[in-house]
Amino acid sequence: MIRIDDAFGAIGIGANVLIFGDDRITISGDVNGDDVVADGLTDAVATMASGSFSDNQQIFALANSATNVLFDGLTLTGGRGTSGFGGAVDAFYSDLTLQGPTFAGNISYGGYGGGAIYTGADLTVENSTFFDNIAIDGTNTSVGHGGGAIFFKGGDLSVINTTFAENQALNGTNGTAASGGAIFADGGVYLNNVTITGNQSQFQGGGLFATNGPAEARDDVAIFNSIILGNNAGVIGPGANDELDG
Repeated sequence: MIRIDDAFGAIGIGANVLIFGDDRITISGDVNGDDVVADGLTDAVATMASGSFSDNQQIFALANSATNVLFDGLTLTGGRGTSGFGGAVDAFYSDLTLQGPTFAGNISYGGYGGGAIYTGADLTVENSTFFDNIAIDGTNTSVGHGGGAIFFKGGDLSVINTTFAENQALNGTNGTAASGGAIFADGGVYLNNVTITGNQSQFQGGGLFATNGPAEARDDVAIFNSIILGNNAGVIGPGANDELDG
């Protein structure tokens, strides 16, 4: 396992990069190695309860100049984002493609969210797993933020052959509307052969919260051959919903 060094923080990516893990490389944001772990991965709920997340760091931070980045076969765990731009990965305005990675036990505090990933560009996800990631909303807005696994705003999200399980969007100290237990989507959404189960939010969309403004929300969401089941929302939409409460 590779651990992030506290002296350097997140691994910065400033150019187009392909990273191949061959399903053998695990990178952890747990600087001190004191997370509560299960099967070698950070248990986000238990680690948060123990107070051991304070030393953890975000794992990857992509600069605007990194317009096209690919992660293949990596496992990212124990990432902690403190500004609300992704627990493991802050992709910001960088197009990101994921092929076969696992994101487990990552956490994002405040800001927009994305327990595993935040992006403001296009995100393509294939053959991946998102498990036990947490976004804690620190804003006080009527819609809020969240995305226990993914928060994306402004681009297009395409997800194929991927599982989201036991991710959470929670209200923080100033948060009132954490939405999207697995995904908070502000843009186009395409899901095919995706399983979203056992996720929860404290406001809307226990599994998926999709919005692109009230008039466009439904037109930008396409879901095929997928299971959205057994999720829980505190107020509206245990499975999937948008701002129109569809």
